Amino acid sequence: MLIPDSLYTLNIKTGQIRGLYGGSLPIGQDSIRYQYYPVYQSPYIRGTPYVTDSKDADVFDGVTLVFNNPWSVNVDTTSKWITNKSKYRFAMSPVEIYDGSNPKPYISGFRKPCDYELQFDTTKFLDTSYADPNLGTDAIPTNFRVYNRTENKFVKFTYNYSTIKNAPLGRLFPSEELYIYEKNPRGTYGYTWLLGFSSNDTIAVPYDKNDTLRIFITKPFEQGDTLSFTTTKPKSDPSTLTHDALSKIRVVPNPYVAASTLESPLPPSVTSGRLRRIDFIHLPASAKIHIYTSRGDHVISLAQSGNIEDGHVSWNLKTKENLDIAFGVYFYVVESSIGTKTGKIAIIK
Repeated sequence: MLIPDSLYTLNIKTGQIRGLYGGSLPIGQDSIRYQYYPVYQSPYIRGTPYVTDSKDADVFDGVTLVFNNPWSVNVDTTSKWITNKSKYRFAMSPVEIYDGSNPKPYISGFRKPCDYELQFDTTKFLDTSYADPNLGTDAIPTNFRVYNRTENKFVKFTYNYSTIKNAPLGRLFPSEELYIYEKNPRGTYGYTWLLGFSSNDTIAVPYDKNDTLRIFITKPFEQGDTLSFTTTKPKSDPSTLTHDALSKIRVVPNPYVAASTLESPLPPSVTSGRLRRIDFIHLPASAKIHIYTSRGDHVISLAQSGNIEDGHVSWNLKTKENLDIAFGVYFYVVESSIGTKTGKIAIIK
């Protein structure tokens, strides 16, 4: 029977489960099924301002995650006029408004991690600016509007409309500044970004319909972000291999001498005899090795089923009947998807 989560609480840090009241959990043994999230709430992400670390994330199931996280919210250098028609230069920064008597701003804009678009139309008004008596700005119909691309909505803005004589209503002039006014994390409205313009001209640039300025903002990880991914099983692609890979195959030690220092030491319970071994190294994926006597008799066949990039196979110097081989010269054949390599092995007394 599945126990409703309304009957218990779970401490995700300690793993403790506690019933909300007496009898809410049945007496006896219960089965718990859970998912393992070793990276959840881990501070070990490279560049984090919260801990000093030298790695990107915890290792889990043989995998580690590497993040490129911008920990600060700034205007990205890829921001641009996507129509490439405007003569206006632009700059964007957090709103800072001073009263002249205090070196610190009395209004500081929130660095909202959102992308924006400034959209234009020459045939009609698109929006009306926000009237803010604190800044002395009025509600003015404009032939442009500000779109928050991250939150998929148009946002409020205010600006000091140009005082140039006979200026077309609602046009954007050089030296004008837009103050973006939208919701902050507390759910209340406030200023976020200041978008300023400059130009060598003193008249309004005639925009075409659908002209757009696109602003990109760097976005650090935040609460609610989720990364899902699936790992794939390693596989080899024979088409990327060349016959040069066959030349890297080696047999060590060769010749094999009865007192080779490459042999592993005897187990503690063994007092006599030797652990005899020869290694075939740098093998291609799924390679097969066939060993023959100098007379052509088949001794044994071995298969490489481990590392697909740089495999190896060990031979204990026994035949397929599990008998010790005699001293002498043996031939081997390595078969693989990229070709065949042959060679000799000398077993010296």
